[in-house]
Amino acid sequence: MNADKPPSRRQLQAAATKREIVDSARRLFARQGYVETPITEIAQEAGVAVQTIYKAFGTKDAILLALLDVFESEARDISSVIDFTAPADPHEQIRLVAAYHRTLFDRGEDILDVFRTSAHGSMATMWEEGARRRRGAVTPLVDAWQAAGRLRPGLPPTEAADILWALTGPEFYALLVVQSHWSSDTYQAWLTTTLTHQLLAP
Repeated sequence: MNADKPPSRRQLQAAATKREIVDSARRLFARQGYVETPITEIAQEAGVAVQTIYKAFGTKDAILLALLDVFESEARDISSVIDFTAPADPHEQIRLVAAYHRTLFDRGEDILDVFRTSAHGSMATMWEEGARRRRGAVTPLVDAWQAAGRLRPGLPPTEAADILWALTGPEFYALLVVQSHWSSDTYQAWLTTTLTHQLLAP
């Protein structure tokens, strides 16, 4: 009965406050690290009382979990625009795979860096689970290429999926764009060329 009831003003204000806390934490974590950022500083950045943060999230780890939700939401937004499963041609699919990951990492590298450098306990488990899910997600694409006879000759599908999973991971983006100062365009072109050469038949 209440499923279509619009949110109250208080609920809207509470949601806006939570977004501001998460956005503030994102800026601070990216600038100075997760461990080095106390909740008091997040409260100051967000313009709220410390108790408000505890009431909204309970712990700093919960804020980190909310950041993961933000990253996944951004990934869904990008996939709605860049659907690399739509084209039939594997070369075009790889071009879109590279474009998707470039866009995703450009937008969310700050969040990924926080998880890479501060993952512990349940957060480390979550990071590992994300990697496993990514590995599983590439299998249907590789299987389709195998069925169409488009994989590089002699390349087993499981190995092809491993290559696709590894090369599209955030680690390569961090090494090449963040640490080696490649442009995003250069990274995307490299990823497209490398995946095509490694995975598809000439």
